[in-house]
Amino acid sequence: MPQRGGSTRIQEICFKCGKSIGQPVKRTSLKDLPPKLEFDLDKLRTTYEQERQKEYEDLLQAAVEQQVEINSKTSRRYRDYLQSDAWRAKRKKVLKRANHTCEGCLEAKAVEVHHLTYENFGDELLFQLVALCKTCHEKCYSVLDDLNSSSEDPC
Repeated sequence: MPQRGGSTRIQEICFKCGKSIGQPVKRTSLKDLPPKLEFDLDKLRTTYEQERQKEYEDLLQAAVEQQVEINSKTSRRYRDYLQSDAWRAKRKKVLKRANHTCEGCLEAKAVEVHHLTYENFGDELLFQLVALCKTCHEKCYSVLDDLNSSSEDPC
């Protein structure tokens, strides 16, 4: 590599990414160097970056596909649970506990039961469930949507 003042610095580089490896070679060991190799360092680095980008995109696509599969299984499990006798019994208890009054606004009739957490999904403790009117239940999800969209990177 040419240096200021016109001298040349001999440096090992990675032939995969083009980055320097270790310290420059000392002048005393110049006689032991292999023959000079000609290559385009910019092309090497560009190719490396393109390969890394492709690997990243492939990994990202695989992760998305995996998450879609997980979400599909979870959705199925969730739908099945909400149609079960166990859920109907819990729902009935929660609505009775709230005297069929929305625990969100304390005004409207409670018609839905909302999970405060999914930590014990399928084996919830009753305090993890609240009775809500349709409007308050929709608010729960609009707040979550707002939080999720505001946490996205604006760049």
